[in-house]
Amino acid sequence: MASTVGDMDVFFRSMSARGQLGGLSMATADAVTALDAFGKDTILIETVGAGQSEIDVVRTADTVAVLVQPGAGDDVQTLKAGILEIGDVFVVNKFDREGAERTRAELDEMVHRREESAETSHPVGHHGPGAARSAGVADDGHQTDDGAEDGSSTWTPSVVGTVAETGEGVDALLEAFDAHATALRDSGELAAARRRRHAATIRTLIRADVGTLASDSVTEHGGIDALAARVCRGETDPYTVAAEVLDPIERCVERATDVEPSGSSGPDVEPGEDRPSEKD
Repeated sequence: MASTVGDMDVFFRSMSARGQLGGLSMATADAVTALDAFGKDTILIETVGAGQSEIDVVRTADTVAVLVQPGAGDDVQTLKAGILEIGDVFVVNKFDREGAERTRAELDEMVHRREESAETSHPVGHHGPGAARSAGVADDGHQTDDGAEDGSSTWTPSVVGTVAETGEGVDALLEAFDAHATALRDSGELAAARRRRHAATIRTLIRADVGTLASDSVTEHGGIDALAARVCRGETDPYTVAAEVLDPIERCVERATDVEPSGSSGPDVEPGEDRPSEKD
């Protein structure tokens, strides 16, 4: 990173996760969109950690590279629990160390088992279709496809060995990224992947905004502690409380959908002509 400080063609921004459990901050996807709009050729996203819940990179990046160290042992076995499903490329870094070749062999075996399982059941992949506009690096995590459509990815993940200190294997890694991008473009999966990505973003924003409205409604009802106290006294139950809290929001939504859109004047009529009634 220090070697590119003066390079005007390279931009770094550390964002951390900012309290988000998915491994990326909420602003990361927006930053990717902004950098793409600025014309950046490649956008790399590094997740904050290794855990079964750090899977937001799947919904943000087009190509996911899973980084594994040699001699991972049990860590490699845990990949079966989910991370194997999200990787488009697996990278065994520090490949000059003892146990690196064994780690790569284990990954190769698990990738092939994944493909065999896909052939006998259903295709799997970290986010199905996508394109390689951005490459995400995840240490661990898994993703369940969010509304897969328009086919599934036919890409078989690559397993590449690298030595970051010397640059060994980096060219092969870049070739793997390019090959994945080509496979996605040639298969026509790009549009479906981006639709899913936008749909997931819309869902996230809606849930966040609705959550804020619900929190305000809870406050108007006396706060969560007061509501819990009512349940403890046997005056009500959690389901009724939830319905009471959400009722104002539901009524507002119903009124908004019942109101005729602004600027709409109904069916076109000539001047002086009677406007048709709802009965007509």
